[in-house]
Amino acid sequence: MNQRISQALSQKSLGFALIGVVAIASGLVYVFFVRHLPTPPQLVISSCQSTVAGKRRLTTQSRLAFDLPDTDFTIESGTPDMIIGPYHIITHKGQTGKMEIAYGDLSFSRELESLPTFSKFVEQRDIRTVQGGVVGIDHWGYLDGKERWRYVKFVWGDEVGYRPASGQEAKLWDQVISSGCLLAGPAN
Repeated sequence: MNQRISQALSQKSLGFALIGVVAIASGLVYVFFVRHLPTPPQLVISSCQSTVAGKRRLTTQSRLAFDLPDTDFTIESGTPDMIIGPYHIITHKGQTGKMEIAYGDLSFSRELESLPTFSKFVEQRDIRTVQGGVVGIDHWGYLDGKERWRYVKFVWGDEVGYRPASGQEAKLWDQVISSGCLLAGPAN
């Protein structure tokens, strides 16, 4: 009888030890791999201030605006036949990656839908106004621990995003996204 109790306790101890090892291993993976991945800055939307010299302001149908340096970027803007509102495709000079700002779907929205499936790390967080109201969702992740992608969707229909990009390029796109603000006046 004592041998059975001893054997049962031994099996339980082995189970608890196994759970402990898995928990510690998960913690170590987080500490050494996930925690060190750079996080895009939290996006908080406020009212736009006046444009700074040397910056170009891109606006959307709903009066969302982004500021970027005049000299560092090539911008292709237009209005598609089937969608209300302008789009902007931005390329950093000397780079191949692009960022898009649009009302409605981005040109690579289907690709963006599948990126979380193939990513090693994915996060989603609310986009808020300075008053605390939720105005959208910010999705981002890492494909292989090196290339980051980001997709921002606002409640009024504007979308901003970039395909997987190197850390330096992603940081550059994040600076443009972080400049997001709302122009005064009613949305068109």
